[in-house]
Amino acid sequence: YKQPISKSHFDFMLDLLSRHPYCEEKIGAGIQSIWSQPNEYWENNRCFYLTRVDGTEIDFSFVKCLASYKVKREVLKNE
Repeated sequence: YKQPISKSHFDFMLDLLSRHPYCEEKIGAGIQSIWSQPNEYWENNRCFYLTRVDGTEIDFSFVKCLASYKVKREVLKNE
């Protein structure tokens, strides 16, 4: 069920996750793996989850990562 994403996808997602507004909280002590699975509340949606090196797990929204990046880009563009 928790099939980790490939190394190339992992690197991409790690870069994307660094743009999450709560990236330090999400990453914690470090990331062991990232995977996606169906959302427990909305059947037709999938969510990304990560397992930290300490064994804890948490979900994250790639949409929040992209939204944060877009806001930063707009701010920098206007400086």
